[in-house]
This record gives sequence, structure tokens and C-alpha cells, in this order.
Amino acid sequence: SKDGGAIYISDSYLTASRLLSAANEAYLYGGFIFVSTSIVDISNAVVSDNWALQGGAFHLSGTSSTYSDLSLDFTTLTQNTSASSGSVMRIGYADAIVMNSIIAYNGPQYAISKSAASSADYLQTYSLFYSNNPGTYSNILPTPSAGVDGNIDSPPYFVDLTNDGNWANDDWNLGTGSSAIDAGDPNAGLDVDSTTADIGAFGGPAGDWTP
Repeated sequence: SKDGGAIYISDSYLTASRLLSAANEAYLYGGFIFVSTSIVDISNAVVSDNWALQGGAFHLSGTSSTYSDLSLDFTTLTQNTSASSGSVMRIGYADAIVMNSIIAYNGPQYAISKSAASSADYLQTYSLFYSNNPGTYSNILPTPSAGVDGNIDSPPYFVDLTNDGNWANDDWNLGTGSSAIDAGDPNAGLDVDSTTADIGAFGGPAGDWTP
């Protein structure tokens, strides 16, 4: 498709949980979803191996007077790609908040990219970012930093994440020694094993699901 490889939303509201989005493509904007003057809330999701010219997974747009809003909670974002900007997310006139999420192994553009013309806000808390090529943030100020607001820069140690182009053989559960284990927001609700929430798609009270 042209915009929004799986979802195109305009002037509306979307909430989704326990979601897998993989291998969607858009030849212009938003490999997974194109968002225009809308509110989108996604939780406990895996978003992987999507592609677009801009916004490999998410393309957020609006107008100078009507912004879009995106909230991602307990979301794992891996191996999304873009040919131009924002391998994970391209932000125009939109605000975005990312919580308890993993942003890793995306490229070859910066994972989160904001238009210079936009005064949008990007907030990231209790999230892990790692090995995004050439980096995680472009034109995002203040830039999220490890050790601030619960953010972590270290390997997620997934059980099995391959780079063979076949998402179906990947396992985004956290392996032994992952620093994302029990590293979520302590106020976000406990994991199903009654421990502090893990970061990523399988953390928090709704984390007991299978893609």
C-alpha cells in the first residue's frame, strides 16, 4: 500500500493490545500504521520487520493546530527499516510517549526521527534502547538517556531473534540475564508472576500472551 501497510487511521481513535505486526510494507509512509490527526494507544505488542520509505513502523502526522497522539506501552520494536527516515517512527505534527518498551536492532535510519518543522513532544520512560543503526534518536530533544527516567541501553537478550528476514522463527521473550527483566515502571502493575513488570511486549498485568 501507499501509506499504512496494515492500518491507515485519520481523524479517529484506536486502541489495541496483545498485537503482533510483522512484515508489513508501505511504499511511502508507515509500514505498520499511518496516523493522521488521530489518537492511538497500543500496549503489549510486538512490532517487527516492517518497512516504509519514512516511518518503517509508524508515521505520525497532523496539522499545526491538530496533533496526533501515540502511546506505546509494553511494546517490543525490532528490525523495522526505512529507506529515508525513522526506521521505527517518523514524527511530524504529533506527540508520542513510549513506556516500558524495547527499541532494538532497527535501521538503517535513526529509529525515532522527528521533523525539524515540528514542535512535537517525545517522552520515553522505563524503556530499553539498543543497537539501532546508526542510532536511536534524530532531532529528539531532550534525548532519552540511559539511567534517566528508568531508561536502559543494554542488550535485551531475546530468547531467539534472527536476522534472516523470517519473523515467524523469532521469539521476543526475554532470556536469562536480560536487563529488561523486572525493569519496568514499578507503578505500572505487576507481571503475572507477581514481580515488578518486565520491559517489552510480555511485561505488565496483560503480558501473558503469545504472538
